[in-house]
Amino acid sequence: MPRSWNLWIVTVIVALGLWVQPLSAAADQAGYVLVDKLVLLFNQMASSTTLDPDQVSKSLAEIMSLARTAKAEHRIDDQFFERYSRVLRMIKLATIKDEGDILKPLAQQEFAAFIQDVTGKKVEGQPTIPLLAQAITQELESLKKSLDQKK
Repeated sequence: MPRSWNLWIVTVIVALGLWVQPLSAAADQAGYVLVDKLVLLFNQMASSTTLDPDQVSKSLAEIMSLARTAKAEHRIDDQFFERYSRVLRMIKLATIKDEGDILKPLAQQEFAAFIQDVTGKKVEGQPTIPLLAQAITQELESLKKSLDQKK
């Protein structure tokens, strides 16, 4: 696994690790369960010596399926679903096999837009994995806060 992935994964896990235990207590709430599943995926990615894009892709697809079901059952609202699925898309773009860097311009454009939307800061130059990790962490924290406020 490239060094930048380790940094990215560790950053997200440390930031999210502060609220993994409270998520267990609220496991009956779909939004918390979805965020918890994403945290667990990061833990698996961090404990792996190599990043298997196929396994990450499969896990993301399973999580997305759960999110779609929760939305269809009205257990999460449209806004949560859109924000959460965007996080999943960012992770998918960051981990997808891209031989020949065919998707690189699209990925960089999407990363820059996501980072700016979440942090309010315009990305100068190319977006980096640490900037993306920070924005993902901030967005997941914001999603959790929105769930807390609905209690």
